[in-house]
Amino acid sequence: WKLGFALTVVASQAAGAFFSTGAKYAKVNCSLPQVGGGKMAGGAANMYRLGWTLVSPWHWSVDTVMIASLTFVIVIYGKQLLSSALGRELLPGLEVVLATIAVTIISSALNYEGSIVGLPPAVPTDRAQTADVASLLLDAAAGWVWKWPWDLPFDAVVDRLSGWAPATATVFAFAAVDFLAIISVEDAAPPAGGWSPTREMFGQGLASVASGVAGSGPVGGSLSRSLVASLVGASSPLTGLVCGIATLCLARPEVAALLAPVPKALLAAIVLAAVLPGVVRPKDVLKLRGGDSVVAWITALASVATDPTAGFAVGIVAFGLVWTLTGRRNKQE
Repeated sequence: WKLGFALTVVASQAAGAFFSTGAKYAKVNCSLPQVGGGKMAGGAANMYRLGWTLVSPWHWSVDTVMIASLTFVIVIYGKQLLSSALGRELLPGLEVVLATIAVTIISSALNYEGSIVGLPPAVPTDRAQTADVASLLLDAAAGWVWKWPWDLPFDAVVDRLSGWAPATATVFAFAAVDFLAIISVEDAAPPAGGWSPTREMFGQGLASVASGVAGSGPVGGSLSRSLVASLVGASSPLTGLVCGIATLCLARPEVAALLAPVPKALLAAIVLAAVLPGVVRPKDVLKLRGGDSVVAWITALASVATDPTAGFAVGIVAFGLVWTLTGRRNKQE
């Protein structure tokens, strides 16, 4: 499943590394084939666009490919080259920071016309006058509660999902896939002190309740963001808290203006540098043999062709069938 999820990340980021306007260009210029009376959709459409992107170099933006390639090379090989040149070990993640600064300066000097991060939406004048740090901190401390757990609109959710039975099935599938994403992240980059699936499940549930109270969406794990965090040397559970606080600081107009010229191709290349090595050579999947290997590849392909939630369900069914067939054969022997 982790391999299939990683492939979907690659498919979502590849366009940003080849086209000046990213995924928008691929959606406009790549004509999807007809499947079952309608256009191809879901994961299959994303993989089709990925294939079209890779075999259509005449559509590529030269500037965008150069920016993405330079970023990718610096992130992958920068730490090793700089450590050898300086004769000392560099701080984790320094190559990512250097790549971001260097490539942004180069793209600005060359007047890069592709997609960039840009400035955040302007704050209304009446809010801008009162949106100082003190008021923001006060709002964060006392005004974050949207509804208490017992006041959450469960009935509205059930009605939207067409009843308790489909709602329960949907929620269970979403929570299971979300939990699978979290333990996949832990397995890909285990913390120094070890980890516990039970503790992760409890944390996921508690965080999702708190998120609902704040009026936000369910909390889950992100393989791409976690691999990027691992790439820069983050290993503590405080990573999420630090990233959240840093994001709030970066959202300030004064700071956001400094990030405005960062090319989106650069960001796509950083994600690809973190995810792509595990896709090119999926060591954990290649170690599997027999029925386990069959289940792993079926799950990966189903996740890519549909979506990670459906891939998870297909993987469970495939495991059940393989386990049943294997058990019968063992009894016959």
